[in-house]
Amino acid sequence: MGMAYVARDKTISLEPIIEYFEAIEKFIADTKQIEADEAKANEQLQFSYQKWTHTNVFSSLNYSLARVDGASVDYKSINDFKTTLIHQPSSIRRISANLRVNYSTLENGKYGERDRTTTIYLLAKPDGFKLEYDIYPEEKDFEQATNDFVAKIDQMPIKLDHIAKAKDLIIMKVGFGMGMIPATILTFASVFVPPLREFYKNYFWAYPLINLAVGFIFGVFLGGIKLNSSYSQLIPTKYGGWDKRTHSSYRVDDMDTFSEEVDVLLGDKANIGSTRQYIEKTEKTISRLIVPELIAVAVFSLVAFIIISIGGN
Repeated sequence: MGMAYVARDKTISLEPIIEYFEAIEKFIADTKQIEADEAKANEQLQFSYQKWTHTNVFSSLNYSLARVDGASVDYKSINDFKTTLIHQPSSIRRISANLRVNYSTLENGKYGERDRTTTIYLLAKPDGFKLEYDIYPEEKDFEQATNDFVAKIDQMPIKLDHIAKAKDLIIMKVGFGMGMIPATILTFASVFVPPLREFYKNYFWAYPLINLAVGFIFGVFLGGIKLNSSYSQLIPTKYGGWDKRTHSSYRVDDMDTFSEEVDVLLGDKANIGSTRQYIEKTEKTISRLIVPELIAVAVFSLVAFIIISIGGN
């Protein structure tokens, strides 16, 4: 009975797919080699004395590639196909592989099993991955290679991870970290504006709060500028409704579609992996600045208090 595997909520790289295609090629080569070896062993024997575990071997393997420009290309071997996958993944919108291998057994001039058949169908596109396979039970090595491949795909990183779940928090954190530097400088400069200096003199407790508030306001804009374009590549959106104030429609993140589909690094999703890495690296880098920035706010608040206390201009 055939098996089917459909991936969900995964980010799938091309390396394990290419490795599996190589395993398919090896399976075909091994099958043909067994037939060739048995042909040599039987060539001096009469038909009634011949013994074959692999005879009348038939194999059909086709790789198909659909490009984003509308072209479609078929390949009979993996070499050129693999080169395109490795070097031009963004040009591909769908790949598929179809394999059929069957052969018969023969002993003492009589056929045993006449149709030992193995079939594979693999389909991968930017938002989907499916593998259908029916492997003859005695093909243990190829069955193991296929099971290992399915396990590798199933262990690919999930899409609905911290980067996706904490989108708003990450954007706010990155924006706040970026905004605190100009906010601290601007707030400190305001101490030298006479009306504001007088205000701080009476309500100095407001100084650090204003510093943080300005940093947050800057962060709303800076965080969006820094990461919104990256997240737009990562998470799809859907119609969210109609805004009566602006008389226009708005869109919201489509998390249901996001978690249901996979991201195969092909076509418009070829760079999803690097996009995720960019978001993660940006969050970690900016996050390291926040504590030193808060310390700087305390230091600048103390300096500002001294300046105000002695009446500096």
